[in-house]
Amino acid sequence: MMCHHIHYKGADMAVWVDDMRIAKHGRLWCHLVADSWEEMHEFALHTLKLEARRFHGKAKLPHYDVTIWERDLALQLGAVAVHHRQIVVCARKLLAAQ
Repeated sequence: MMCHHIHYKGADMAVWVDDMRIAKHGRLWCHLVADSWEEMHEFALHTLKLEARRFHGKAKLPHYDVTIWERDLALQLGAVAVHHRQIVVCARKLLAAQ
């Protein structure tokens, strides 16, 4: 499976959310990644209205943590659902684009 691109706000971009279900702080969490730093932050901070502290930039693979509810919203807004192993591939592409 490839990291698919979507058309969002007049531009082609790719935003992905995985299928993880990590239980923490009484919620289930998964991950959000995009094909560029700018697109990832734009989608996470401005579209989903996530707090900046949700970004894990110092992690081995940079990503935003999103709740299951936020994941569903991201999908409604055009993000692509990927298997949790595939999001690793997407995050590696993001790192390689630095």
